[in-house]
Amino acid sequence: MEISKKIVCFHYFGIILMMVIMKEFTGLTYGIDYITNNAFLNKGNHKKKSRIKLLFVIKLIILLFLLTGCENVVVMEGEVLSREIRQDNQKITEITTSSDGVLIQKLTDHYLKIFPNTNARIVDNSQFALNSGIMATYHHPFKKLNKIDVQIYNQPIWGGCQFYRIAIPLGIEKINGDVNINYFLEEDKSEVIHSEFHFLFKTDQYQYYGFFIPYHVYWKITELQTNITLYSGETKLGKVMIQENVQAKEFEKQKIVFRRKKSKQILSADRTKYDDERKARYKIWDENNDQIYFFSGLTPPMDDLTYLTSDFGLIREWVLTTGVLTSRNIHLGVDYANPQGTPVFAVTDGIVRATQENAEYIGNTVILEHGLGWFTDYCHLHSIEVQVGQIVKKGQTIGTVGATGAATGPHLHWGARVYSMPVDPRSFYDCELIFNP
Repeated sequence: MEISKKIVCFHYFGIILMMVIMKEFTGLTYGIDYITNNAFLNKGNHKKKSRIKLLFVIKLIILLFLLTGCENVVVMEGEVLSREIRQDNQKITEITTSSDGVLIQKLTDHYLKIFPNTNARIVDNSQFALNSGIMATYHHPFKKLNKIDVQIYNQPIWGGCQFYRIAIPLGIEKINGDVNINYFLEEDKSEVIHSEFHFLFKTDQYQYYGFFIPYHVYWKITELQTNITLYSGETKLGKVMIQENVQAKEFEKQKIVFRRKKSKQILSADRTKYDDERKARYKIWDENNDQIYFFSGLTPPMDDLTYLTSDFGLIREWVLTTGVLTSRNIHLGVDYANPQGTPVFAVTDGIVRATQENAEYIGNTVILEHGLGWFTDYCHLHSIEVQVGQIVKKGQTIGTVGATGAATGPHLHWGARVYSMPVDPRSFYDCELIFNP
């Protein structure tokens, strides 16, 4: 680890400054007479009080000048590695922080905070670039944001879902944010989505905000870059930048063979009806509301999850009795087999947003909203036990296992959507941790 000259400089001149103040205002001369009397006065001859005051001001000016020249580190904690290079007449400082490393540096017209496990570059003490990790920048009047904190829940992986939580010190009012999520895909492709910056809760020191980060199972994402521009009312405070490498996941293939009765039902499906039902579902899934229901965390959708018959993300081929391949798709949920009539539970608190009876392919279906753009769906049900607009609690029965729609036997299809993107519903276990300070 490189020990910063900046910290040493601040400490050294801070001590001298305190010694001078003690000398001029308290008369404490022991140990510093040579500095304050012999060196700066007339070597033993005391001058008038006015000259003492003048010299005191000069000392302060000199000290402030020295302090200003000690570069611009404000705070450095833990292990912080830095390396300076010259390139095209520019001074480039490469910063790498460990799991406990934090660096706060004053740049030309703003502050820069580099969080743990981050790699970044600072150019000529004015420009910066984030390679990986978390970094925040904010203007000088909002120095209180030195204490801003960022927490990330879950790993970035294809088909998964994360949650970003931002802690902002109390005292800054009317917080709001503009969230841009940039997905970099294979073959130099990219996708951009926008999210709401939701208020979560507050303590006696912080106010907490956050949002979900879904990883669409169809997208082969290599890297994620999220920019959160923070405002107090209409006044721009600064920006939080987060950059992560995304883990690829290989999905297996599965062949599903339908019996004669189900094959006939699939062939006679009404595509217009299916399209209308699908549009109605997406109209709901596209919502991103502030209301939060899931404070109590997640519970399994059934008592017995022993028989996982189809995992999330499987590349599935639908084969009819005749041997004809009728569909190839990605499975957007998890299927658990259980006897018909087995109770199906709401996995967490929520509100019933839709109930569809005999929907094409997915059968009897319930859609629950849990807040902040997160929805769960329960398909192929035998019976539906709730109504649209009803508030449900975690573990409450919302229907029973069935084999309606394109099902080879009684099972539950459990799915999840965030901003309408399909994600693995098991990503939300331990979601109550979001609300722990």
